Amino acid sequence: MFPGAIRDRLIGPDATTETTKKGKNLKTFMSSSHDGTGGGDSSDAPLADLFLEATVLFADISGFTAWSSSREPVQVFTLLESIYQSFDQIAKRRRIFKVETVGDCYVAAAGIPDPRKDHALMVARFARDIMIIFGRLTKELEVTLGPDTGDLNLRVGINSGPVTAGVLRGERARFQLFGDVSATLRRKRSLG
Repeated sequence: MFPGAIRDRLIGPDATTETTKKGKNLKTFMSSSHDGTGGGDSSDAPLADLFLEATVLFADISGFTAWSSSREPVQVFTLLESIYQSFDQIAKRRRIFKVETVGDCYVAAAGIPDPRKDHALMVARFARDIMIIFGRLTKELEVTLGPDTGDLNLRVGINSGPVTAGVLRGERARFQLFGDVSATLRRKRSLG
């Protein structure tokens, strides 16, 4: 749910169960709401950091909406699981942080949550690798998912710059990215 470094800040590196005192602090942190009034102590403050040098990647499947509208749910999930598991393996090997998947969009970053000087280069290499594996997988999956599966393409956007990242609390709390880098890519994606 959270990057290791963020999890360690929330519950401590040695905490192994939620019954520890730190585990109880995690529950308190996740359920607390910060109303911006300045009341409360520092444990109520959001967990957020500014990363001055980071690179964010958005990769979405071009043609996915039309393709998925003529498929059974199992076929849609077979495609997405196959692709995303392969992307995850490459991300792990290249030390790229997978932020999230939203439908057919895979979001990853380097320089977050662990700063690194080669963030842009590593994301560019990651982009190349996922584009190659995407082409191979869609061709292989044509046999079981239909001939037009191989016609799907991967559209990748990459942007570098400062990013604010942290834990956005609420019902489904998670590690989130905000800033011009991620907003620019979201706008480009929404424009097609």
